[in-house]
Parts: sequence; structure tokens; C-alpha cells
Amino acid sequence: MRAQAETLHLPLTKDSELRAERNLVGFRSPEVLFSQRRDSRTYFIQDLRPAQQKEERLFEGSDKEYMERLNEVFRALEIPDKEIAEPRVLHEQMQEGHLDHATGKLVKEEPRSGKRWVTAARQVEGLPVFSSRALMALSSDGRVSFLELHWPMISAETIKEAHQLQERVREKWQAPAVEGAHVESVEAGILHSPAVSFVMDIRPVIRVTYAPDKKGLSKKAVRYVDVNGRDVPAPRQFTQPLPAPPEKQRPTPEGRPISK
Repeated sequence: MRAQAETLHLPLTKDSELRAERNLVGFRSPEVLFSQRRDSRTYFIQDLRPAQQKEERLFEGSDKEYMERLNEVFRALEIPDKEIAEPRVLHEQMQEGHLDHATGKLVKEEPRSGKRWVTAARQVEGLPVFSSRALMALSSDGRVSFLELHWPMISAETIKEAHQLQERVREKWQAPAVEGAHVESVEAGILHSPAVSFVMDIRPVIRVTYAPDKKGLSKKAVRYVDVNGRDVPAPRQFTQPLPAPPEKQRPTPEGRPISK
């Protein structure tokens, strides 16, 4: 862990506190929190410095520098170059406004540039890994202020099964129908549990994206299915399902509570 902290330019000082909880291990110093999962290649970084020290100015380097910093992180954490897909820099746009009491209308200020984020997706042997990603932000002094890198190991057997699904999709596999929508895209790949979870389920799936038949603001539906078109259960986040909430009771005319 010390070697990773040094490579990532994280201040691991004498007063840093080592911590281990559930499936996470890491350290906390006055300036930074660094943790990683013990059951997955998953890392988190959070800048703990007061806001006035890290957010007074935005990082002024170029988008290329931003990308290079993410590549440094990938190398430090031994992420294979061939698995990195679709790296890009996201630009936030900030805009403020105020209410003109004379007219009752909202007056908007000119848009201005906000924070930047750099992100990357993942592919393994030409297969998209839908749940893996890297998301990073830099503070004004160039230090990593936020990082979530979720890149679990995937077995050869899972990759083989996903390739088999990929071949079926190429053979004009028929996606299940959804009322009021039509199929927009079909893609075989790999799905796994999210970064913040206590277990790691990994399974090959076919992702089907549906566009609504009617134009509007409707959100596109996405289904993860097997080769027979059956929905694949969502990867677990916990060892066991969450307990059901207690049944609410309502009073009867006689005043005795009964369950719904």
C-alpha cells in the first residue's frame, strides 16, 4: 500500500491512520483518504483538505495533462493498457441566475466553465465490461482529489462464455420485445457488482437498449438478459438480500391494529 501511495503522490505521513473494515483496507491522513477492496481490483481516493485549500481555483492544465494523469494512475495500479477504452474529459458548465422582482422573471448569468473529470470505460478481448470504470478529478494543485477505479479480475471461463454470447448476437439473435419501445442496440459483454458492495458477482450478459416509440422525454430502457432472453438477476451488493421492511399496521374501527 505504501508503494501505491507514493506512486500516486498521496501524502502518507507518520500520523496516517491505517484502517480495515469489511472488505476494505486503506489509510486516512489529515489530507487524504485512500482505500481499496481486498476482494476486487477497486480503489478509492478522496481529498480531505478544507475546501478553501483545494477548490479556490480549478486545475488549469490542459485536457491532455488530465488524460496523462489518469494514465499514471492506471500504470501505478497495474491496469492493462489494452483494457482501457473510451477515455475522455468531461467539462462541467456552471450557470447562475437571480429573480428580477420588477418583472418576476429569472435572469440568467453567462455560463462559465466548472470542474473537469476524466473517465474511461473497459473492454476485455473486444468485450465491453459494463460495470467497470475509472472516474478521476484533480485539485487546483494537480493532486488527485477524487478517484473511483473499479476494475475487477475476470476469469477466462467468463470471458469465453461472453464470447459465445457475442457470436449469438452476430447471428441475428432475437431480443425480447418491450411494449411501447423498439430495440435500439444489442451488445454482449460482462456485468459485475458495483464498486461499493460487499460481494463480487461477475457474469456474461446481453445488454439490450430500447428506445421509446413515441418522442418525448422518456428514458431509454435497458435490460440484461441471457441467450434465451430471460432477465439476468442484478449482481449482488450484499452477501444476503436486505431484510424486508416491517409490515405497516392500520387501525380497525374497533381500535385493534391489523396488517396490510
